[in-house]
Amino acid sequence: MKTRGWVFPEGFAVCWNGMVYRTLSVGEPGDLDDDVKKIIASDPRKNGDFTRFTRNEETPPAVAFWFDLELRGSMVPASIALLLRLNRPDLATALWQAYQVPDVRGGVRGTAQSTPEWFRAASVEWLITAFHRLTGHFSNADDLDAVEVGESLIAWGDHVRAALRKDRPDRVANLTVLDFLHPAPVFLSDARRRLGAPLRSPWPNTVIEKRAVPAHDPAARPNSPSRHSIVELIDRLESIKTEKIMWPGILIFSVEPICLELSQWGDAAVEPLLDVLENDRRLTRTLEFDRPWSIEQKPVWVKDVAKELLGNLLDSPALIASSTPGELRLWWAGNRTTARLGRQFELLAAENSPPETWISSAEYLTRRSDIIVSTTGVSRRAMGGCNPDQPVPPMLGEDLRAGHGAEVTGLLHRRTLTLAAAHRSDEACRMAFLAYLWEPASALPSLQAAAGDKSCRDYHLVTAARLALRDLPAASEWSEMVREPASSPFAGGEALLPLWLYPDNPVLAQAAEWLASRLQPSTLSLFASNASVLAVPAFRRAAIRLLSDATAFGVVTRSLDGSLGYSWTTGAVEGGAGGGGWLEVGLEETLGQLPPGKSHPLRINDFLATQISSVAGTPGFRLDWSEADRNRAIAAIARYLDSNGNRFRARPTRLEDVACSGPGVYLEP
Repeated sequence: MKTRGWVFPEGFAVCWNGMVYRTLSVGEPGDLDDDVKKIIASDPRKNGDFTRFTRNEETPPAVAFWFDLELRGSMVPASIALLLRLNRPDLATALWQAYQVPDVRGGVRGTAQSTPEWFRAASVEWLITAFHRLTGHFSNADDLDAVEVGESLIAWGDHVRAALRKDRPDRVANLTVLDFLHPAPVFLSDARRRLGAPLRSPWPNTVIEKRAVPAHDPAARPNSPSRHSIVELIDRLESIKTEKIMWPGILIFSVEPICLELSQWGDAAVEPLLDVLENDRRLTRTLEFDRPWSIEQKPVWVKDVAKELLGNLLDSPALIASSTPGELRLWWAGNRTTARLGRQFELLAAENSPPETWISSAEYLTRRSDIIVSTTGVSRRAMGGCNPDQPVPPMLGEDLRAGHGAEVTGLLHRRTLTLAAAHRSDEACRMAFLAYLWEPASALPSLQAAAGDKSCRDYHLVTAARLALRDLPAASEWSEMVREPASSPFAGGEALLPLWLYPDNPVLAQAAEWLASRLQPSTLSLFASNASVLAVPAFRRAAIRLLSDATAFGVVTRSLDGSLGYSWTTGAVEGGAGGGGWLEVGLEETLGQLPPGKSHPLRINDFLATQISSVAGTPGFRLDWSEADRNRAIAAIARYLDSNGNRFRARPTRLEDVACSGPGVYLEP
């Protein structure tokens, strides 16, 4: 990294973030006064948190030396402290005052009013920077630097805790601001271990041969084993470094090359992975955090990877999650010679299996063969799968029907009754729906038993399955449920699925009219998250009506950094709750529409139009367009809905397709 700092003869430098770095080379002396002026001129109002700069594409190259050093903690307190140490209170004051400029909403945040407050804010920000330097070094396999930073960080963390206790002994809560430091000793210990370990030979970039199949595909695994031994592959698990594909989200290890190759060993890898689960104390190079800007970062253990791989190999992540290593060894000893399908049947039949395992096994047996689900719950269609115009393909448990079909039917019903009696309504509804998928003709008693608790998450699926079996009271019961104050029918997803699966049911048609008449601005996102409702006449008519409502209830704002946001307050409309969001829109796309720092009213028809425009084929719409352009686009969307009303069709079109995709809408040719 090329930056600026204060160089010492011993070969290190103190940089603007208060961190000490080794120097690789040293250039010409810099101009301190000029550098501070450049930092201040880069517009500190772009920051949201306390004195925190955020580098983006508009950051002037002349101040890259400053921004490039920032990790998660703000550098401003450290920079001000360094300027004061240099006896330059004039520059320190100028930098501090730059952050007292009001933001676009007129507020000034994060200002310390006393010496203790300043010490607390400055020291915490400095420790945040040091902590993320530690995790960065560790994740990038810079173990020597990780040890140096980690040792210093832990010592200084203790100093700051002691100072905070001395400053306010009555405020123990002050120390919670340093909770992010808890994993530091773990990272330090593992970095020390790695420094003492023998060097490994380089690992190939690709270790999976073309003949290999994804480890989460239950249909096939190679007969021939991997070209690396199980011992070597497990030894290499500590080098895994993966990231989430979305935030917040989950880490997925099973697609990593080492994990894919280890999965090729099949059952032979189970016992060694159980050893890892029980005895391995190593970390991977992966970091766990909610979002890229999160302060907290946690270590990920090798045994966490082993859990996912075991769930993959045994097709039972619920069993792995709910069992101790000892319990898993006992189970494996009694089932290792049983075929994969037989294992799932045994887990469903075992009275001592936890409910999560019953559900997991039932889901496996009733899963369509054209759906592939990883142990992390990520599903995908097989090539050519999920075609609604084709017959539903066989289930994975189809081969059990000849010898155990009636037993599976009975087990699914018994499990539903057990879960309902234990007031585990979500699991009971799920099990009842799986019973319907397995054997519709025998599932009605299970569905009716689960329907006793209308609060269950899959109640809409239970209702739809009952209606498919001509259990007509289900429509009235569902209609009563959605009218209850505690109900959340507009939450999105498939909650309104009965309305488009059974459009000719008069009871459901009345419920649709009632629901559509109660749409509020805060619920209009339903038309994007659950666009299938456009195929329901009552909702389509309500959308056309609301597109003519120009009542202003919020504000659309272009921030100084170019982000486009919208918000409204509680009570802005009758019965409406507050809310808002941000849109991914670049300045170059809307030049002259809504300049940075400016706002205009958010109308009901604006918000609805931006939701509906996300549906494929609908005329476009943007919240930052001029009022005249928005009005023309809204009129075009209303005409589109009106003229194509009879052509809207919803997905899924049948209950057996629920696992294929979320709700959606399309135009029938």
